[in-house]
Amino acid sequence: MDGQVGDGSVLVLVEDVKVPISVVHNAISILKKEGVEKLDPMIVTQASSQSLTSVESASMDIVALICRSLEFPSDKLCGDISRVLKPGGTVLLSLSSQSVSKASKLHP
Repeated sequence: MDGQVGDGSVLVLVEDVKVPISVVHNAISILKKEGVEKLDPMIVTQASSQSLTSVESASMDIVALICRSLEFPSDKLCGDISRVLKPGGTVLLSLSSQSVSKASKLHP
């Protein structure tokens, strides 16, 4: 990346109802390493295709997905992510270790 992310449009999609800001920060920290200075992401919790209907087509430079498992996102949601992503945009996928560690404790 050249340090510029279009108009800085970053969308973070999370499958959980609530998520610590540290999880979001860790997921998008790679952008700082790439030279992006200013980030002000739009965060959508309980992300679904329906939750993206208000997001304009080709309006996001980056879409970051924070998930507990590789079963998220659904095929429909992937299609909507493709719709909202600008040409040449980036998709980041981050498995939330916090959620994964909780699941491991529940299902040893």
